[in-house]
Amino acid sequence: MRIALILTNDWELPGDGSGDFWELQHRPLRQLLQVCQEFAAPLTVMAEVAQQWAHQVHASRFPALREEAQAWEADARQVLQAGGDVQLHLHPQWLDARFDEHRQRWILNCQQWSTGQLSEHRLRSVLKRGKDYLETLLRPVRHDYTCLAFRAGAYCLPPSHPVLSVLEEAGFRCDSSVAPGYRQAPYYDYRAAAQRVAPWYVSRWDVQREARYSGQILEIPVATVKDWQSPVLRRSLGLHGGSRVPAREERWWRAARQWRQAHYPLHQHPHATGSHATRWRWPRKLLHRSPLLLDYDLLPATHFVNLLERLALSPAARACVDRHGFLPLVVTGHTKNMPNADNLVWILEKLRRRWGNTIEFWTLTQAIQTWESAHAEVAGTDRFVSDVVPPKPSMNFAEATA
Repeated sequence: MRIALILTNDWELPGDGSGDFWELQHRPLRQLLQVCQEFAAPLTVMAEVAQQWAHQVHASRFPALREEAQAWEADARQVLQAGGDVQLHLHPQWLDARFDEHRQRWILNCQQWSTGQLSEHRLRSVLKRGKDYLETLLRPVRHDYTCLAFRAGAYCLPPSHPVLSVLEEAGFRCDSSVAPGYRQAPYYDYRAAAQRVAPWYVSRWDVQREARYSGQILEIPVATVKDWQSPVLRRSLGLHGGSRVPAREERWWRAARQWRQAHYPLHQHPHATGSHATRWRWPRKLLHRSPLLLDYDLLPATHFVNLLERLALSPAARACVDRHGFLPLVVTGHTKNMPNADNLVWILEKLRRRWGNTIEFWTLTQAIQTWESAHAEVAGTDRFVSDVVPPKPSMNFAEATA
């Protein structure tokens, strides 16, 4: 069974523009890169470019913002130098950002929250600009670098038709915004996603619908698994993905939650409405299983690995492997949510012990190219692979630790 794990990270400040770049982006990214190099597990950074553009606009007036913008570019280059990948991420509220000199903080347009609600003209301008910006920045580091993939800020892609149309026009080949089973009214509802595990080529009219043929935009969803909703029930019955969480992980999880609350209190979240499909009354919520994102910054390591294993061994995953020969699984994290990289270290150690050579680590670009190559013959055309370099095989744990 061939599982390809894609470690992505939404690299950004909190949604209201608060927080310190050095503490929430620069320092933890360097830690992540070090860990990923140790385990031969390349990191794919989903780079929030609108935040960077806002810093550049005000850089001439504020030296501190200029220094942050320069460090942002240096960090993005470092990701590629470390063998990772950088792809486009966008939170529209940053597009009209202002910097309040007196309060020394950003003022964002949080009414402009969903990518799909931008006008088609603005979508075309912003997505093309983002792709061109990343390619101009990163091709001096890697001459064959291409910005192929997009993730909408806060997963808010719908209404998806205009976004998909512009992505295709701009030369993107992949979206990774869908979290199957998730819903956040009024922005998105992914309960009708075409697949729960495997990627699919999307219909031009709806990102959740599968095209009847190999279309232009591939959706590689963010992995989700149904699990018990109640943290109390999970702990008391040992239902953290099927086994109890070690004390050190429980301590880390509690400390990380306090750290996040200190840096980005819930009352500051512009749209803190909850992401699950339904608001359940207490008795039902206690026993309800709902989708959880496979997020290596929010789930204890044991819980994360057990949920990943459950997903990888599910009938849908087995069907994908039988049909395509492999299964790409996108997992996620946010540097703004991690006080340190210990949890990811424990996750990678557990995966090495349990899975050995069965699991591979790919960048998002590798996953896109491999999936396209596998489907080119089926589609009866070589248009998918004519302009790409076949991905090199990922180093596995055995090779990394030899």
